[in-house]
Amino acid sequence: MRPISWFGRRLADLERKVRELAAAPTLQNASISQGGIAVKNGGAITVVDADGHTVALIGALPAAYNRADGSSQPGVAFYREDGSVAAFLGDLSATTPPYKQAWQTFDRAGNVLSADDTNSGTGISWPLLNLGGFVDISSGTVQTTTSATYVDLQWSASIRQHPRIAASILVRADAATTGNVQIVDGAGNVIGTPIAVAAGAFTQVTLGPVAWPTGTWQFNEGITQLRLQAQRLTGTGAVGGKVVGAWGWPS
Repeated sequence: MRPISWFGRRLADLERKVRELAAAPTLQNASISQGGIAVKNGGAITVVDADGHTVALIGALPAAYNRADGSSQPGVAFYREDGSVAAFLGDLSATTPPYKQAWQTFDRAGNVLSADDTNSGTGISWPLLNLGGFVDISSGTVQTTTSATYVDLQWSASIRQHPRIAASILVRADAATTGNVQIVDGAGNVIGTPIAVAAGAFTQVTLGPVAWPTGTWQFNEGITQLRLQAQRLTGTGAVGGKVVGAWGWPS
């Protein structure tokens, strides 16, 4: 049998180690050069601000998103300071299989602003986008000019939100007459290069996708004009064009 003094020393040693652990600082800075951190079995990583508000969550989502069998749904959520969800990767109706998680963004009222289409697996499901207005493509509705210098045929109030632009233009020229069409912005910058219109042409041509000129971003400059212009180069007839669709385009 061990003496009582031995047990006393062991107990004192354990008490000391407990005090050291209690006084030890929490993890503040760390780096992992190899391997990684795995969160398993319904765990999650939660980022909480100084006021106790959850800012981000990666792993098991709150119980409200549990699957039909009661198991937690893994996903990602980002929150605003007021507690509203700003972005979410998950299935909002996970109680109804098959489970199809989507990446979604929300406004403060909880309305979906954007989401990918999980049913088809391709494209977006929201928002609904305008496919463009249908226009009359008869020759008589195409605006024309006989000017040797560029004149405006059409204009559109536009806000630049993409680095490039693409446009579909219906062009026409009388027999034995040639010319050019071009699109310019409100500052007079030519977007891309002029498009040649052959003699007797009545066809659809494509501009771009091509970069917008430097200095025409409209995030803080208001609404600008996009103008379709045309000029006659040769012959005695008329040359013209009509934009049937225009799109902002990614880089």
